Amino acid sequence: MKDPEFLLYRLNFVDREILFHNPVRSNEDLVRVLQEAVSERADYPQHSHRSRWKWSLRDLRGGSVIAKDRNFIFLTFAHETISRSGKIVSSNGVVLGTSAFSPPLAQTADVIIDMDRHIVAIEDVASIMQQRRKWLQAMETILRQAARWAEFSSMVRLVPIPPRDAVYARIRRLTRITRIQATLAIPNPDLNPLFAELYEAMQRGGIRDLTQDMRSDRGLNMEDGTLPSSTLEMALDGYRNGNIHLRGYTADNKPEKFSIRDDVARIENLRGYTEAVRDLSSTKGVPSRAAGMILDKIDEMFPRP
Repeated sequence: MKDPEFLLYRLNFVDREILFHNPVRSNEDLVRVLQEAVSERADYPQHSHRSRWKWSLRDLRGGSVIAKDRNFIFLTFAHETISRSGKIVSSNGVVLGTSAFSPPLAQTADVIIDMDRHIVAIEDVASIMQQRRKWLQAMETILRQAARWAEFSSMVRLVPIPPRDAVYARIRRLTRITRIQATLAIPNPDLNPLFAELYEAMQRGGIRDLTQDMRSDRGLNMEDGTLPSSTLEMALDGYRNGNIHLRGYTADNKPEKFSIRDDVARIENLRGYTEAVRDLSSTKGVPSRAAGMILDKIDEMFPRP
């Protein structure tokens, strides 16, 4: 059996513009949202002209990896096909009809949330993830509804954490960066000293979203601690809403521009994970060993400051 792989997303909170103001501020608030998200009323139905299906979150379990002194949340993300229209074989031949499944079979993916760093690892199950927009829209809709039912004014968003090596390879092609566009977002607990001053300035000002559009034909100063460098680092760490846009010039003075959109880092080579989860599947125990494998990989790929 192939070892499972996981995709990494940053958990962000975005305030809605409504009359009452009660944003998600703490892990306790986040747990309240997740408790609502695993209820049946939070299930998200969808349909096409031929099929009806439903997305759900279930099996909320919290735990701690004692050796790392890290808390985590474990969830199951499920996709059920409720009915499908097409050709059906009957005693009189082949006819068009609708086949309903009761109860419907579910495809599931494990979800592990690192509560210290607000990084979400989502199992890459092909039957669920093959249409990224649908599953991501479903999960964010479930979390948005849950936050509303828990009486918070924030929406929960999942922002792709890009693979650092691939992104920096593209950035290093530019000997001069002339423009950076990004919308930064807070709060988030995984603070990097490379952008600590900018982050703290946003906190002092009560700023939850900050749109930056920096440009200089001579080239932006990208030294550590400068505003352009801090903005880029903060956005690449997932503290952002939307895409990152860069423009600049290569060593041979050719203009180049690119955007960092949906690229997402991937955890691979998780040997022993399936067995660690299977050992607890029948007892609904807390999969601390499996979560520890995920947290180790996260720290290896994105070392803590």
